[in-house]
Amino acid sequence: DYDVFRTMTTDFGQTWTPVAEANENASVDGADRLDVNPRAATDGSGKWHMTWSSYENFANLGAFRRSSFDGGQTFEATELMAADDESE
Repeated sequence: DYDVFRTMTTDFGQTWTPVAEANENASVDGADRLDVNPRAATDGSGKWHMTWSSYENFANLGAFRRSSFDGGQTFEATELMAADDESE
């Protein structure tokens, strides 16, 4: 089981927040679920977006996103951005 996690620093890497799940289902999805290829981007004014791909039983489930609008303090619910037609 591969999952996506997040952490944050505000002092150039001297200290970090506790590691948290980026994909909300990390603690309950099965061993055949792979959340991989994480990416993060910011606009520099407090908006953050994380994306990743998800696979289950080697089928592509799609691309997912979570967004923060308060500098990474909280994140919106996970959104499915694009799904593989064969996995639906």
